[in-house]
Amino acid sequence: MKIEFSSNKANALLEVEALVQEMLEDKMISSDQFGSILMALTTAVENTGPGVSTMEYSIEDHFVDFSISNCLLPSFDNQLLDEDSLDSPDQDLALIYKLADEVKFSDETDLLQLRFEIVSMQQKIHTQRANVLSSARVQSKATTPFNTNL
Repeated sequence: MKIEFSSNKANALLEVEALVQEMLEDKMISSDQFGSILMALTTAVENTGPGVSTMEYSIEDHFVDFSISNCLLPSFDNQLLDEDSLDSPDQDLALIYKLADEVKFSDETDLLQLRFEIVSMQQKIHTQRANVLSSARVQSKATTPFNTNL
């Protein structure tokens, strides 16, 4: 999917928020993931240049990938991240690196690529159900009296 937006950042941010909200409502992402994805995308969109920018996204397996064009963030070495990075002049990119699972940025093309590992709500519910059933079976076996009428 592709979203195209002009330099009107307020409208672009509304589109991004609506997209991430839709992903949450469709149970593609959890509420925890909602915050991280929204914050990273908002930061990226706020750092786009004048003119037309695009955001493309795709969802495959357990990942959601975003590409934002016309992004004017400085180069940043992920190896240099530390606790003080969020106070640096490059704090926007440092924040994105901390929120996304994978970040690629090209100064030459002004393309920012973000990848988030996602656990769908259906998968989360399935795992919780399996844990509850497993726990119930263990408790059931522990409280079932042995048959002493042999």
